[in-house]
Amino acid sequence: MVEVIAVLDIRGGVAVAGKSGRREEYKTLKTVFSESSNPVEIAASLPYPRLYVADLDGITSSRPDIELIKSLSKLKDLMVDLGVRGADDLNFFTNMDCDIVLGTETVTGMEVITEAIQRFGGGRVIVSIDMKNGAVLSSFLPSHPVDAYEVLAAAGVGRVIFLDISSVGTGKSDYLFIKDLNKAGEILLGGGITAEDFGWLKGSPVDGVLVGTAMHRGELDVRQSGS
Repeated sequence: MVEVIAVLDIRGGVAVAGKSGRREEYKTLKTVFSESSNPVEIAASLPYPRLYVADLDGITSSRPDIELIKSLSKLKDLMVDLGVRGADDLNFFTNMDCDIVLGTETVTGMEVITEAIQRFGGGRVIVSIDMKNGAVLSSFLPSHPVDAYEVLAAAGVGRVIFLDISSVGTGKSDYLFIKDLNKAGEILLGGGITAEDFGWLKGSPVDGVLVGTAMHRGELDVRQSGS
């Protein structure tokens, strides 16, 4: 079964949502799971055990909301993107109970990923291969997602998210490249995933999907998704 991992984007202490990575246009999240935009209240009501959190303050301005992340970690098994750039940013995770997402959009080099694995263990580190319009966003990886995946796998990365930022919030996605992967560990997808995708996902190498918009709109059946 393909696991559903719930998604929360946070900014300024509240949950927000938008489309295609245009973060300046993100607005307060409206969700069927809560009348509040408080991330803790929303997380407490979600029916999925794992939660992916993107801290937009961390990603855009290096000011992550550590206390909020710690509160969320008491409710769910978290994977968190705080916008790590260099090795010093890894210190944010020292006393945090969560998996560490290193997004290629912000990480400055492979040495940061290597140090994260050495410090925290490969089981906690997830590299997010961030993409826009089919191309990898990275200063150090190949632009094609399959080539980028192979470089990371060769470097010992065992957990990867393919995050199509341009598809976020659109209900549309294109992951045809997945069929060309030589699977080397956990593979997750995010961006534009809807209930209709679970048909082809069952026969793919994908272990789980990050779902935000479709979930918050109430368009996912928990039983259908296998969670």
